[in-house]
Amino acid sequence: MSTEEDLKKWGTRMAVGRMAYDAGYYSQAARHFQLALNLAQESRLPEELLARTYVNIAKTHSSQGHFDEAEKLIKRAMQIDASGTEQSVALIDDYCQLSVLYWHSGKTELAGQTVREAERMLNDCPDAPDELQAKLFNQLAIIAGHAGHLAECERYLDRALAVVESSTDLGKDSLIYGQVLMVKVLLLAEQDRIDEAIEFYPQALQVIETHRGAYHPKVADLFEVFADYTAHKHLDDISAKFHEQAEDIRKTAKKMHSP
Repeated sequence: MSTEEDLKKWGTRMAVGRMAYDAGYYSQAARHFQLALNLAQESRLPEELLARTYVNIAKTHSSQGHFDEAEKLIKRAMQIDASGTEQSVALIDDYCQLSVLYWHSGKTELAGQTVREAERMLNDCPDAPDELQAKLFNQLAIIAGHAGHLAECERYLDRALAVVESSTDLGKDSLIYGQVLMVKVLLLAEQDRIDEAIEFYPQALQVIETHRGAYHPKVADLFEVFADYTAHKHLDDISAKFHEQAEDIRKTAKKMHSP
């Protein structure tokens, strides 16, 4: 049977894992999450805590490009959360995480199907946390934008921004706000609304760098997105600069994260 001490130990391992993950130290994050999982299993902690541990390990695997392993873990969490009577919020988050995983692994059709299922569940769950709602709308916007449905993309982005701006828990200095704003920058650029894109870009990048750090791997990924976009627009010089910035970040991050 689990004890209060076991719960504290599990919580500490999870907290340290999240800090390592947020800083881009994925190997360290994976180690702490695995220790949390071992503890949860040995101490027979509640199933919902086991599910949260699976999701966090999955996010770490996904960030390292281990998509198959990550998918298996998220689906384990989904089985647990689907069996509970009051786990609808957790299940929505599982579906959203799975959609993001599919998106990053190039399975865009599955990403769309999964996030739309999460949206359906959200409609029946009015008490979902603001951050989850914003994250879900942002993912829906990304899927719509990729499909060329720019008006739909903008509507979802506006919904995400409205949730953040009206939230008492989030705000314009939250990471999710920066992430949504960055997708809006890409949308504006795609619509050739360059002046608006240039206006929002520094703010979006500043918020993300504040949370992630200037040399976080995910910041490098952002520059790669802009490099690919500008290359698509035949802006080769600008694209090369974005690629160079991404490479510089990755090289510095590798040195910082080396033992």
